[in-house]
Amino acid sequence: MWQKAREAALRPVLATLNADCHTVDVSLGRAAVQAACDAAASAGKPLKLLPGSTGYLDIGSTQWSPKAAASAVPLTLFSDGNVEIRGTGNILLSVSLSLYNLKFKNRTPSGSPPTCLVLPTVSGQKDITVFGCDINTPGAAGIYCGGANTPPNTMGRWNYFEDCLYAALTFNLHNSEFSDNRSVMAIGGGGRHFFRNGGYRFKYLRNYCEGGVTGITGMFNHAVSGYVAVPSMQSFIDDVIDGNVIKLCSEEYIGYDVQTNTSAYHPGLTMTTVTGVEGTGANAPTLLCTWDGVTSISRFQPAPYRFAYVVGPAGHPHLGKYAQIWSLANVSGVIKMGLRGLDIGLHALKPSTGSAAGRRAGDQRMGELSQEDLATMTGAIVMVTDLAISPRITNNVLISKGFASRNTTVISLWGNTVGFTISGNRNIDLGTEPGNISYHGIRITTVSGVNAKPKAPDTSDCNWGNTQIAGKDLLQFPNAHGEVFNNDLGGLKMRCNNITYAGAGDNILAQYPVRIFNNLNVQGPGEIVSPWIGAGGVVHVSGAKCYDDSAAYVYANT
Repeated sequence: MWQKAREAALRPVLATLNADCHTVDVSLGRAAVQAACDAAASAGKPLKLLPGSTGYLDIGSTQWSPKAAASAVPLTLFSDGNVEIRGTGNILLSVSLSLYNLKFKNRTPSGSPPTCLVLPTVSGQKDITVFGCDINTPGAAGIYCGGANTPPNTMGRWNYFEDCLYAALTFNLHNSEFSDNRSVMAIGGGGRHFFRNGGYRFKYLRNYCEGGVTGITGMFNHAVSGYVAVPSMQSFIDDVIDGNVIKLCSEEYIGYDVQTNTSAYHPGLTMTTVTGVEGTGANAPTLLCTWDGVTSISRFQPAPYRFAYVVGPAGHPHLGKYAQIWSLANVSGVIKMGLRGLDIGLHALKPSTGSAAGRRAGDQRMGELSQEDLATMTGAIVMVTDLAISPRITNNVLISKGFASRNTTVISLWGNTVGFTISGNRNIDLGTEPGNISYHGIRITTVSGVNAKPKAPDTSDCNWGNTQIAGKDLLQFPNAHGEVFNNDLGGLKMRCNNITYAGAGDNILAQYPVRIFNNLNVQGPGEIVSPWIGAGGVVHVSGAKCYDDSAAYVYANT
């Protein structure tokens, strides 16, 4: 059925391209095809690749760019589905390049990481389409996009990824979509389907993934240079993961992960205490925060989407809320942190009532700090971090089993996800293999007791507040202000818990707000919300829960 649907989607596109195009025989070699690409781009025509006597184009061992990377002139390459592109060199997807109905088969590309199709990291790239192609790259990524200034408006549709190390591995990719693709890997194998580090307004729609380790995952990954975080986009904003079918991954099927196993990777830069405020919510709101007297403020100048995230103390009225940071300054030993609301482009927060300067009441996303909140921010423990904000994980079908020697989780939020919606998903449980470590339908985990990023050149932590917050010098990554409802867990567990890394005594024993209601076929008996635990599974305080489990937040689950 998928193949017939792909053919139907390709048919009108190919008819239009065939109506007025240039052609080239690929058996003539790379130089001849390159010349034909240049001529077609100059003429404003699509280029049809003909199989000739060999049926394939061998691009050799060096990177091939069908069109000049800096040229804004569009180029479209297509075939009747009878042309393969071979060789170990990767293919650079330059600005305004479209590929239709081509085969990238039996290739073992070179590079780091080894990749078949590479999206460039040059500012201004946009409008790249890979549609209806077959990509077979064992041990390599099918599509790779890495670094800052990566291209928006990228579309991958109706492609078949076979035995790739990654179907698509992307960094900082914005306003883009992968939809109606099919990615198949060995069951129990080491591949990952759609794996992403940062970006905003990204959509994964109606894809089919089978086998491998993970399905559709967002991993925070701060590349570092001398343990200094690179100021690039690492937050995830407004993702939509809808209507996908994911089958028999051995670990996470869908999820976000703060990667706390290595302090160089996780998104938490520092944690501090708010001692006062300046300005108003409507005009230059600024938090006054503690400083450790050592760490240079220059290390934490905000990237385009870095946030102040309220992680404590327990009982604070704004737990789990956030605001975008637009400025940081050290003024006589006091950190001044300028805030603004996401999306509005003004140095102001959004109002929760009334209206001001064109910002309507109720414009806040779930968990976003409002103008009114500023008056009661004193005493908040704030982390400077990247976040996954407002993702929608909806209407996916997840066919799972618990794999031997694995922690298998169907939907996993492993810290720093806020304002999320998980709804309408259906799990089909195929059982549990002997030796499985853990197996969950939905897991919402606060990751705590995490070492801050070390400051160069030494390895001591860089917490501004590490001398002011007694016993709280380790970072904490909660999930908050989300909704989990109308999911069918197929008899699997739903667990809202914490996991403690380095410091069992340094957890902030807060209850973060997440609404969990009207979910079906949840494995019982047992609690959905777990008590706070330290290292070794020791309960901190009897009755202290990781998430608010009152009737206002957890109800009507069966």
